Amino acid sequence: MGLRPGNCSPHIYMDATVYFTIFCCIWLVFFFFFKKFFTQISF
Repeated sequence: MGLRPGNCSPHIYMDATVYFTIFCCIWLVFFFFFKKFFTQISF
């Protein structure tokens, strides 16, 4: 009676947004360090 798609959807969407934000942050940090490391090797 209490589990309707309307009640579940916002929670799942919120989790997906949080995971996507964390993934983007990790990817940006990894890209920044990789670029810095690659620059040190190149020059």
